[in-house]
Amino acid sequence: VERSRGLGDVYKRQDGADSVGEALRERAQKAAEEGDIGKAVGLYQQLTQMYPGDVKILCELGDIKNRAGDSKGALDAFERAVDIEYDNAYAWYQIGLAYEHAGHRERAEKAYKKAIAGKQANPGEYPEVTISKIKGQIRNIEWAARQAEEESQRRITEMRRRRELELREAEERRNRIIKIAITVVLVILLIVIALGAAEYFFHIFQY
Repeated sequence: VERSRGLGDVYKRQDGADSVGEALRERAQKAAEEGDIGKAVGLYQQLTQMYPGDVKILCELGDIKNRAGDSKGALDAFERAVDIEYDNAYAWYQIGLAYEHAGHRERAEKAYKKAIAGKQANPGEYPEVTISKIKGQIRNIEWAARQAEEESQRRITEMRRRRELELREAEERRNRIIKIAITVVLVILLIVIALGAAEYFFHIFQY
C-alpha cells in the first residue's frame, strides 16, 4: 500500500520548512504533556493546516481532541486519517472506540475489523494497538449485544407478565360485578315474591 507523504517526509527536505514543523510539533507535544490541552489542540490544528496529508499528525490531533472532551472533533480527525491512509490500524481502532462509546455497536465492530486488517497489512506500525487488543474490543461489543438482547427479552417478558396480570385483574373485577348484579337481582326477586305472597295470604285471611 502506497503511503501518503506526511510531516516525517517533509522533515527530510532541506528548504527549512521541516524545522518549522518540527518545532511546532514539539511545542504541541510539550503542551499536551504539561496538560495545556487547549494550547496543544491549537498547535496541532496549525500543523494539520501546514501538513494536511500527515496521518500521524491527524492521529495525534484526534488523541488530543479526545483528551479535550471533543469526541466529535476527534472522530473527524481519525476519519480524515483513514481517508488518506485506509489501512491505518490506529485510526480505525480509535474510530471503533468512538462508535462503541456512542452506542453504535455495528459501526464499531466494522471499524475494529478494519483495524485488524490494517494491523495485518502493517504489523510493525503502532505497536500499542495489537490484534488481541482489537479482538478484545470486538468481544466486548458482542458481550454488550448479548446483554442488550437479554435485557430486551427480560423487559418484553415483564411487560407480558404485567399485561396478563392486568387482564386477570380486570376479569376478576368483571366477575365480581356480575356476581353482585346477579345477587341484587335475586334479592329483588325474592322481595317481590315475598311481597306477593304476603298480599295473597292477607287477602285469604281477610275473607
